[in-house]
Amino acid sequence: MNSADVTTDLQAELLSKFIPSSAATACLSESVARRFKCLPLSIEPCIASSVRTLKLAIVNYPDATLSERISRHLPMGVTAAFSTVGDTHFEEALDKCYAKELQGEPLIHRCGYRQSRTNEESAEPNRIVRLVEAVLHSACLQGASDIHISISGDCLEVRFRIDGQLGPFAKLDIDYADAVAGRIKILAELDISETRVPQDGQFNQLVEGQSIDFRVSSFPTIRGENIVIRVLGAALHQAGKINALSSDKVRQELFNSFQHPDGIFIFCGPTGSGKSTSLYALIAELDASALNIMTIEDPVEIVMPQLRQTNVDQARDFGFAEGLRAILRQDPDVILIGEVRDSPSASMMLRASMTGHRVLTTIHASDTFSAIDRLLELGVSRELLSRNLRCIVSQRLVRKVCTHCRANTTNDCVCRGSGYRGRQALMEILTITPVLAKLIRSQADKEELLQEAQVDGYETLFELAQQLTRNGVTDAGEIRRVLGSEPLSDYRQH
Repeated sequence: MNSADVTTDLQAELLSKFIPSSAATACLSESVARRFKCLPLSIEPCIASSVRTLKLAIVNYPDATLSERISRHLPMGVTAAFSTVGDTHFEEALDKCYAKELQGEPLIHRCGYRQSRTNEESAEPNRIVRLVEAVLHSACLQGASDIHISISGDCLEVRFRIDGQLGPFAKLDIDYADAVAGRIKILAELDISETRVPQDGQFNQLVEGQSIDFRVSSFPTIRGENIVIRVLGAALHQAGKINALSSDKVRQELFNSFQHPDGIFIFCGPTGSGKSTSLYALIAELDASALNIMTIEDPVEIVMPQLRQTNVDQARDFGFAEGLRAILRQDPDVILIGEVRDSPSASMMLRASMTGHRVLTTIHASDTFSAIDRLLELGVSRELLSRNLRCIVSQRLVRKVCTHCRANTTNDCVCRGSGYRGRQALMEILTITPVLAKLIRSQADKEELLQEAQVDGYETLFELAQQLTRNGVTDAGEIRRVLGSEPLSDYRQH
């Protein structure tokens, strides 16, 4: 059994934040792991065959002999891939893997609503640590974007948002409420003694061999603290995968617009529609080593090593306008503004574009034409906007029909009975042609703009959604959930 090549070294400090994978641990006995000093990180299927790959972190660089010796102890159909790591926190991580305490979903079940246990068990610190880790691990495995932890009735309810839909995951004994909230606040470096005001923080954990960022928000309620954790690993994985965003035609049109060396590129849509992920996917296509790419965000959600990224800080009067003004003195080539939300940031965005920069941003608007109106409401000149605006994208995310069950709601399917698995972006792209720019200057209404855009092949979100439905990617029910009823004819012509 051949072993895969050694991958990039794993940072030793991540091992202190290591969450074990029960599936990976099951592939390697404790005695072998300790003898060869290798830590099971994750187990991944191979698309092209039935062989699975066990990712291992190993202290000693594995030569061919050592790799072969380790591979002999793996189950049939499992091959090894190695990353080297220092021995700091290594034994601690191994102890976590092979701890005698319950881990993963068995532990969550053991801590469940009205399960019998002693008071000592409920208060055991190590159990709380393992319980929180099990929830985080399960959320990552299921592809959750958010974890909601709240007191509901006489239990502590844990819910996951998966593919945009919030659903139940587990009900825990209410006795764990304070300890679970405290453990999460410790991880996020929040004040555990303060339960009367909202707090925000974030932390990082090593899950399934990947460094995952979690952003935490605690909010006081009459029943206790409500905790919401944003899982940022999914967005990080998606960034750089522009090919997964939408159809070939839409992607090509987006790329063509993005070839301009300057101008304004806007994504609009509701919260959670994937605007930031799409912006980062576009930026990931650029040669960051040859460009000075700078961002000002609230907050930075997707960390990319070759970008210069900054958070706004309203407490210190450092908002989008102030940050953008400072960025312009940093010789940038490309600027990402997290959101244009007021007149000063809109004015600075326009100034940045006029001085020869590519500016990418988001704005809250329901569609591409409404984004133009919104900018005009913020005081942007029609003349200057028409000369500097390059492209507007209105985006939504729709769930895809599960290919394993095709809406057969069996509980053993990967979609967990929902009938959907994964999401795809609908991207309504308005490329600003010379004719459209002239219409914007002349105060044309939406109807005139739409008619001209359709001459150049413009397709609305509804038209794109109908194509996905005809191709079996999604269904009419999901389209109604995301887009509602079709707009009236005064907005859309046939």
